[in-house]
Amino acid sequence: MLAAAFNDVGVVRYLLDVVGDVDARDDQGVTLLMLAAGSNESAEPVHLLLDRGADGTLRDALGKTAFDYYRENWYATDRDAFDRLHAAQGR
Repeated sequence: MLAAAFNDVGVVRYLLDVVGDVDARDDQGVTLLMLAAGSNESAEPVHLLLDRGADGTLRDALGKTAFDYYRENWYATDRDAFDRLHAAQGR
């Protein structure tokens, strides 16, 4: 979870290869994709998680999706990530 939040794409990639749970959640229902979408200037972790099949329809305890996290991220400027997350929430 921390690797996704802190934009450590190499660690995220490694953990996905070893553990394989792209939709891992914390006790509030927050997923790796949500953390990546809401915490980074770089959209690379978002693209990696979506490429690995992360579910953009999942909601946290407050009902927010990864797309909501991305929209609230002041640093988010990647239009492709925005579009992919928007499309993913409507799966």
